[in-house]
Amino acid sequence: MAKLLDQKTFEKDVLVWDTKTWSKALVYWGKIARQQGFDKNQKKGLELGANYGGMSLFFSHRFQSSMVCSDLQNPAPKAEPIHLKYAVSSNIRYEAINACTIPYPDSHFDFVVFRSLLGVIGANGHVSDIQLAFSEIQRVLKPGGLLFYAENMKASQLHQFARRRFVAWGRKWHYLSSQELNVYLSAFKIHEMQRVGFLTAFFSKSTFMQRIAVHIDNLCFFVPDSWKYVAFGYAQK
Repeated sequence: MAKLLDQKTFEKDVLVWDTKTWSKALVYWGKIARQQGFDKNQKKGLELGANYGGMSLFFSHRFQSSMVCSDLQNPAPKAEPIHLKYAVSSNIRYEAINACTIPYPDSHFDFVVFRSLLGVIGANGHVSDIQLAFSEIQRVLKPGGLLFYAENMKASQLHQFARRRFVAWGRKWHYLSSQELNVYLSAFKIHEMQRVGFLTAFFSKSTFMQRIAVHIDNLCFFVPDSWKYVAFGYAQK
């Protein structure tokens, strides 16, 4: 049986960084998953760009989903110890998978999930590879299957300047706009997107300041969505 240490530790193990902002995606995905009957029937899912396997942990723990946890290099050395801690590793298989060439047949998975993946796929000018990844995701999803996504976005001019100046990979990463992401999602029958996070991005080094920034972000309804640095949602094939 899956174990839960406590909610704060669980979110940290799922998300690793900037948990207060990105945890909004987990709440949203959980709502959609329940609406789609994930809590009634075991679903077969694929996590792309897993790193520490947080999305596999979330869906295997919350919904007992059967997961393929994948990254360009097999993520087992990083991810499996965390999954063992929550007693969900029996539901998870670890594989090395390139999101642009997924080695599974058509209509194989009930859902695909990723977090902060598209920017690295499109890095260093390889923007056309993002369309390849979306085509592969659509191909391996069953009819009516779901894509759950959460992604770093272009956000405001201030975010773009700070990344170029202070983030090691900021000049290489491809940060998408809402318009660009909507183009990729338009091939799905249904898709929804929400945007969150503005100030929090600038306080990743300080837990105390990050908590304050999250509260301010939650109150700043006047901040345009195009200035927010996280997008999450779902799409249905």
